[in-house]
Amino acid sequence: MLPVALITLARKISKIIYFILLFLVLGRALPRPEIYLDYDIARDICHFLFGSVNADTMYDTFFYISLIIVIFLSAVLYIITLQLISTIRSK
Repeated sequence: MLPVALITLARKISKIIYFILLFLVLGRALPRPEIYLDYDIARDICHFLFGSVNADTMYDTFFYISLIIVIFLSAVLYIITLQLISTIRSK
């Protein structure tokens, strides 16, 4: 029989791998933020973050916005699926 510490380590590593896979799948599945985000809102965020609006800062702003959205969605799906798994296992 495996030691409890080794089983715990394997579960933690599998959870990390699961989150990374969710992150990658959502990052590839979502369209570019230019499609679903209004340009004026992105321009205002860009001006707030960088102080000036040009092509490079707009590209950075769209990247940061999409990164935040993917991290948020990954975290929400991760929490929901882990709660669902624990609910199913407890029954």
